[in-house]
Amino acid sequence: MGDTKQKIMGWAGAFEGIFKDFAADFSATPLSLYQNFRSKPRLRRMQNAMVRTMDPAAAVDENGLLGDEGTIRIINATDAAHEAELLAAAVKSRIDNDGIAPPEIAILVSRDQQYFCQRLRAVFQAHSIPFRDEDSVQDFASEPVVKVITDLILVAGATANSDAYRRLIDAMVYSQAMDDEQEYRARSRWTRFVADTRNAIARGAIAKGDRAGLQAIGIVSLMS
Repeated sequence: MGDTKQKIMGWAGAFEGIFKDFAADFSATPLSLYQNFRSKPRLRRMQNAMVRTMDPAAAVDENGLLGDEGTIRIINATDAAHEAELLAAAVKSRIDNDGIAPPEIAILVSRDQQYFCQRLRAVFQAHSIPFRDEDSVQDFASEPVVKVITDLILVAGATANSDAYRRLIDAMVYSQAMDDEQEYRARSRWTRFVADTRNAIARGAIAKGDRAGLQAIGIVSLMS
């Protein structure tokens, strides 16, 4: 199931026109989505006006979109620096005056995030507004060492995770240039290490965020 009006995954390289191709390949029947239960009425009326132009058949009766909930604002900025200041002021007001938690606020940028957000990041820092750059977080999460640590945490948890264990062993054993004997020893070493870590967590020897505890069981030396 998919919505051709939602283009967000196009930013990540999704195929254009994939739903039309699917319908043609599998003789599927396209159906229009007439309800949106996630947006407030004011936003739905704006969306409906756009749908009326893009796909008139999918537009709904305005009588079904009653209500004043939701807010739409247009910021008129003279340049990127001014826009950043206005956005920062709006976000700070939502946090300080409206009591909105920072994780509940998001600013979406459709393209060239690094370029368009550089001023915004600087203004947020200047005004001590907490923020997280999801683009940087995703890049960091794709680093090989981060993947290994993440999989180690998953397999050392209370619930077994066979996929994480396979990725961990592939990265730390089978991707290395070893003969059969060396692979056996390395695999056994990692299996014991995972078991020891899981037991240490189970008996409370390692708490969440306990860096000293992780160092004590040898995770630093093992990763180096």
